[in-house]
Amino acid sequence: PTSWAWDFGDGNTSSSQNPSHTYTSAGTYTVVLTVGNASGDSTETKTDYIAVTNPPPPPAPVAAFSANTTSGYAPLLVNFTDESNNNPTSWAWDFGDGNTSSSQNPSHTYTVAGTYTVVLTVGNASGDDTETKIEYITVTELPPPDSHIGMWISLDEIAALPDSGSAWDNMKAFADSNNEIPDLSNQDSDANVATLARALVYAKTGDTAYLNRVLADLAVVTYNNTESGGRTLALGRELAAYVIAADIIALRDVDPTLDVDFRAKLQQLLNEPLGSGDATSLVTTHELRGNNWGTHAGASRAAIALYLGDTAELARVAQVFKGWLGDRDSYADFNYKDTDWYCDPANPTGVNPVGCERDGHSIDGALPEEMRRGGSFAWPPKATGYAWEGMQGAVVQAELLSRAGYPAWEWSDQALLRAGNFLYSISWPAESDDKWQPWLLNHAYGSVFESVQPTGAGKNMGWTDWTHPPAPPVAPVARFTADVVTGQAPLLVAFTDSSQNLPTAWVWDFGDGETSTERHPTHTYLTAGSYTVTLTASNTAGSDVEEKVAYIEVTPPPAPTAVFSANKQSGIAPLTVTFTDQSNNAPSSWAWDFGDGGTASVQNPVHTYDTPGVYTVVLEVANATGSDTVTKVDYIEVIAPPPPTAAFHANFVTGVAPLTVTFSDDSTGNPTDWFWNFGDGGNATQQSPQHIYNTPGVYTVSLLVTNSEGNDTLTKTDYIVVTDAPTSQTFTPTDDAHVKSSSPTNSYGSDSRIRTRFGSPDYDVYLKFAVTGVSGAVQKATLRLYVEDGS
Repeated sequence: PTSWAWDFGDGNTSSSQNPSHTYTSAGTYTVVLTVGNASGDSTETKTDYIAVTNPPPPPAPVAAFSANTTSGYAPLLVNFTDESNNNPTSWAWDFGDGNTSSSQNPSHTYTVAGTYTVVLTVGNASGDDTETKIEYITVTELPPPDSHIGMWISLDEIAALPDSGSAWDNMKAFADSNNEIPDLSNQDSDANVATLARALVYAKTGDTAYLNRVLADLAVVTYNNTESGGRTLALGRELAAYVIAADIIALRDVDPTLDVDFRAKLQQLLNEPLGSGDATSLVTTHELRGNNWGTHAGASRAAIALYLGDTAELARVAQVFKGWLGDRDSYADFNYKDTDWYCDPANPTGVNPVGCERDGHSIDGALPEEMRRGGSFAWPPKATGYAWEGMQGAVVQAELLSRAGYPAWEWSDQALLRAGNFLYSISWPAESDDKWQPWLLNHAYGSVFESVQPTGAGKNMGWTDWTHPPAPPVAPVARFTADVVTGQAPLLVAFTDSSQNLPTAWVWDFGDGETSTERHPTHTYLTAGSYTVTLTASNTAGSDVEEKVAYIEVTPPPAPTAVFSANKQSGIAPLTVTFTDQSNNAPSSWAWDFGDGGTASVQNPVHTYDTPGVYTVVLEVANATGSDTVTKVDYIEVIAPPPPTAAFHANFVTGVAPLTVTFSDDSTGNPTDWFWNFGDGGNATQQSPQHIYNTPGVYTVSLLVTNSEGNDTLTKTDYIVVTDAPTSQTFTPTDDAHVKSSSPTNSYGSDSRIRTRFGSPDYDVYLKFAVTGVSGAVQKATLRLYVEDGS
């Protein structure tokens, strides 16, 4: 056919040969096809050919939902998420406080304390379903705050500090001169530390001009939404100083209305995601980022929790911070990046643990997430300013938590002290806006890190050269642990000092008569027994002793099982074999019998078999518990060497007499003796001799080589050809005979006569001849000089 006419039975047609068609309505359809060509046409009709039915109705939905938080202080913002199945098309939420929503994923703020049941009803064309979560949301009122908490420094401490000196003058000058407007979106703003300075000056002097400036700054933070468009790095850096300033001035007392609004703002800033591509909040940044973003966020989070009196929030800050310092059992969910600087890439922490090494270099105390910014691991490290940047938020968290009762400065073997030690050990002292940090470390630990004064303003904090002078040393509290406390002898134990209050000297008694003065020693217990370990830790303020009775239990090892191998089991005499002990259960003695009369008592001996034969080797091993023997029959086969095959070559085979020739032995089969016949009556017994042929001629050379298995001779006929030296027929003197120091290039004479003159001063006379017509090397020359007097 050349034409096609389709009728699909639903009012639609086609002229294609092989059409496709979609039936959109249920029904039974008759299909007709008419085809034609130049000779006629034909039709086929298929009645009720296509049957189309309606789709089955969708299943009724199954309601399900969750919330991002289920408890907190009023006002509490909760984000609800619909998790229902089977494609609901409608949602009806009841939040339990008289408010509802028809959005799929609504947000709702609970303003009144209470316990709320939440109900979600979902529906579609096939029906509906409801999920009810009874008492799902718990909202509590914030506890009444103290007028002044002393989260950073108490009023009594401020009263005891001087109002003179470089630290005070510098802080007061900054409070007077800095006029920046608070901006929580600007991570480099100094307005926050200026506000903190004003609060400290007000608390010391009572000058209300400084108080009014602080109140104005806190109002900007509270009402102007300056965090909008910023990032959590900026928010974390800036916010803590404002919160501490509010505590220092006792904001609740001086402006209760602003205090209420300031507290609500802080509650909002904890969990509010920021813009500019930063979808995380202060809380999630603290809990996910292991670098300076996370530590800064943690500092501001801790300050907020303290100011709001939120003990649950503060406990969470402590848990996360303890994990960052190294306690992965506390918290381990940070999103770390490149792991090149980490002590254990499979278990990364914010501060590398005690004893961590890389390529023989100590990286104990390094902040690997910041060190990586200087590039992959290299020594000395490539300088990066981020290391102290990461420390900023960390030391603020430690101080805030410590004043709230958490021993944060002591966590993970005084991790922050070790971090400071690492940074100073690689010659990266705190500089610029980090200079305030060593004052805080020295105040906390009694350490002596370089602490210049005045420090100037920091980023998230400052003025610690005034607020946190170094603390006097405190006598240590001795503490230690061991990596293993039971095992078989010999037992290697690594001891770790975890003493508090910065000891400077350590004396260990391992209980077996051995001692050590290292801080973190290792010791091997050789004999079974129960051992009491004692550590005495001391510094300039005193000492302390910790004794752990029967701390190390060492059991006898089982009797050894003898096993050995050899690097060779056959070869030509003399055969040198290295034997390797592979015995189990720690033998302490070895007795080898090599089968040829030779013995040894070392663990891995080397033995040479000089005589061909087959040898049985025996090893007996023993320890304090027993012994064992292994015998390997006919283990070593030593083969007699083959007779030698003579071979040699010479460095010259032709030349002019006298001709010096060096002969080199190339024989195989390990000959032990050599006899050379040089063909001119000379001979030698060296392996590779040298011989002089003085007379022209053609010489046959032979070499006889011998060993214990036989001998062999190689003769090279007419091997060396020695010729006479050619005679020169032409020589002429060069005209270079009269030379003196004042005219070293002058000469006198001709080709046939050389003139010289002697007198005062004396002259050096050099007679030179040019010889031509010689084809080879000159072997001998005779000079006849005729001298005649002249003038």
